[in-house]
Amino acid sequence: MENLKLGVNETKKRLILNFSLFGAILVYDQLLLPMFHIGSFPYKVSYFLVGILLFAVFINSDSVFKSIAIKSQFYRFSLIVICIMLCSVAGEFLTVFLFGVKSLTEAFKSLTIYVLMILSFGLGLCSVKFSTRNLIWVLYIAVFLNLLFIFYKSSLPSFLIDLYYPPLVLSSWIDLGITDVNALLELARPRGLFPNPNGSAFMVNIIALFLYVSFKNKVLVVPNVPLSIGIIFLPVLVSILLASRGEMIVGFILAVLNYRILLNRIPLKTKIVAFAFTSAIMFCIGIYALQKFDENGSITASLDRIWSFVEVLNQDKAESTYEARNQGISRPLLMLENAANRFAYSPIFGSGYTSGHPFPFDHPTENYHNDWFRLILTSGLIGVILMLIILRSYCLPLGHIVILPFILPGLVNTFLLNIPAVMFYFFMIGFLYRKVKIERHIENEVEFL
Repeated sequence: MENLKLGVNETKKRLILNFSLFGAILVYDQLLLPMFHIGSFPYKVSYFLVGILLFAVFINSDSVFKSIAIKSQFYRFSLIVICIMLCSVAGEFLTVFLFGVKSLTEAFKSLTIYVLMILSFGLGLCSVKFSTRNLIWVLYIAVFLNLLFIFYKSSLPSFLIDLYYPPLVLSSWIDLGITDVNALLELARPRGLFPNPNGSAFMVNIIALFLYVSFKNKVLVVPNVPLSIGIIFLPVLVSILLASRGEMIVGFILAVLNYRILLNRIPLKTKIVAFAFTSAIMFCIGIYALQKFDENGSITASLDRIWSFVEVLNQDKAESTYEARNQGISRPLLMLENAANRFAYSPIFGSGYTSGHPFPFDHPTENYHNDWFRLILTSGLIGVILMLIILRSYCLPLGHIVILPFILPGLVNTFLLNIPAVMFYFFMIGFLYRKVKIERHIENEVEFL
């Protein structure tokens, strides 16, 4: 009997170790690797890993979560997300019944993202031995790969271009006259690691975000000064080179926050030397960028784009032309009338994801450039309230800065449609929630007793 118990305990330890390994693979997979395809079906390795988690939960949830508290939080989180999904499904049926349907592709994609959100959160809860120090190296690798694509573009080795920019990527660019990958990479505005430069910058900044949250909650030890300097300044550098206005704001916010934790307590002399060295490196990169891009106007175009962010804050400029209003801050407001009319059809549980009908259903919900517009349209007031419950229960306890992706880019783009970002974000939420709120609460109770 004793041997049987030892065997069971050993199996559970292996299971915990495997899920921690799965978590590390998910982080590297979602942040550094491209989307692969079987035919036109997109996938990543970590999709199968979270599928194993789901299978294990069905087989024996107790051995997966190891704790009633952790298990109950997973089921509570899952129930909230499933309720959001049910609202959108009810809205979808209503819209199909009243108006017919053009395609259910967007509905299947969006519902799949919610499922991956649940499973990523669950994997985070189970990844007991995941090391947040991985995030430091992931950040440096992501910055390095982005700089390669920013500076060398189509001059990179073909195997690297084919990996990150397969022919299927061009399907959404053909209407703009871009029919080959080289033409896409040689656009005036650099693409970065992924075809959308805003997405490339965001995927770097979200790593810096969770590094800060890990430092703040004492889940990760502050590294040495050179590594700290990179964590502070590299995300800002990438955002500037990619001319991503919203992500520059995010980068600067995170730079200030990380600075306060990483360098605030070091001696002034060390701080001066560190900043002098960093300034010299940034200056050299800037000179190299000018020499590399000025011939085709990339730097000029990027600076104009950055300056347009300032111009759009000027009311006279913002109201003068459609182009001026169609900037990062004001762009979602162009869809406000359409959103208000669609919301009126089904304000309680939404109208699903269907598009292709006459006004106000003539725009796909993924084109609203605003997570909150999209959420209230697809799953109604109930969906918005439930998402706010998720933020209040699982995100805000880790620090208010954690909700930054729901503000920028969530108000001017669609964070919740970026599958790698969503999976990484909710994996880290699950992992940190367990470390900070559950395990420490249990430790405090034991100490009290």
